[in-house]
Amino acid sequence: VVKDGAKTFRIQLRVLDAGVREIPPIPYSYFDIEKKSYVTVASRPIALSVRRARVITADDVVSGAAPAGSDDVHEADRRVAEAATRAEARVVAGSNVVLAGANLSIVRDPAKLVRPGGSGSDTLGVTLLYWIGLGAVIAAVLVRRHSDRDPAVVDRRKRFAAERRKIVGAAGRPRAEAMAQIADALRAMLRAAPGARSADLDAFLAACDAVAYAPGGAEGASVEHDVIERAKILADAIEEGAG
Repeated sequence: VVKDGAKTFRIQLRVLDAGVREIPPIPYSYFDIEKKSYVTVASRPIALSVRRARVITADDVVSGAAPAGSDDVHEADRRVAEAATRAEARVVAGSNVVLAGANLSIVRDPAKLVRPGGSGSDTLGVTLLYWIGLGAVIAAVLVRRHSDRDPAVVDRRKRFAAERRKIVGAAGRPRAEAMAQIADALRAMLRAAPGARSADLDAFLAACDAVAYAPGGAEGASVEHDVIERAKILADAIEEGAG
């Protein structure tokens, strides 16, 4: 901060050790116009008194002298007990962490870390609640997915599955009949997804028609396995193109 021709520097420091007794001199270098050179100056050391922080507990509560009467003695004991309870539940350093009944020891035994802390019935109850909650989430997802499913998409997938069965079933038919059946199945799928048409698909359909409608074709020969596999790959492409 520059004010009245002087520069003031603000530095935030944090004490990390209780043995610190002062803020040491802080150097600052600047260019002296008159001396035409850089000059380093240092601040004066600042003395500190550092003490460790304490957590107020029930042991720190001090009660006054008890009154003479027996009823007053019980009243004093009650007030001391209430003060101890409030002290145990005091929030530390303005945070939301309450240390009442907390075990702050560090456990290094792996067996204790793995072993459940509660009783058998408590563990069973927690496990049941976990699985019930997980089941509720899965059920909600399934219901949402079912409600969001488009009937047109469901119908198209059913038709695609039926045409796929025709392609696979063509393997046991004569070659010309099988090629015609495969071409019909692919064209039916293509009608449901016209945007999936490709040059490879058109070439395959043309080859199927050439065999299916060739005069004097070999009726007794079966269709090749490679033809069925190629038709299944093209069917996959049509379904992907349908979205």
